[in-house]
Amino acid sequence: MRIDHKGINPATVSLESTERTEADKRTGKGSSTRGSQGDSLQLSSEAQLLHSALKAAGDAPATRADKVEAARQKLAAGELGKDAGTLADRLIDDLLER
Repeated sequence: MRIDHKGINPATVSLESTERTEADKRTGKGSSTRGSQGDSLQLSSEAQLLHSALKAAGDAPATRADKVEAARQKLAAGELGKDAGTLADRLIDDLLER
C-alpha cells in the first residue's frame, strides 16, 4: 500500500522510520530482522523535501517588529522608496550576504 503525503502534516512526521529503513537497505537487514516491532513508514522524496523546508522555515529568525515599524515610519515620511535602484541594490546585497 502506498500513502501519499497529501493531507499529512510533515512537521509531525518523524523521519526516524525512513532513516532506519534506509539503513536497513544499506546493511542488508530487512524488516523481518526487526521482529514484530510494528509498522514502518517510508516517506517519498517530496515529503522529505517538504519536511526539510518546514523545519528550515521554523528555524528562521522571527520578524523584528521594531525594524518593520521603523521602515513604515520612514515610508510614511517619504524617506524610504525614493530611489528604486538603490533599494534594489540593497535588497540584492542583503540576499547575497545570507
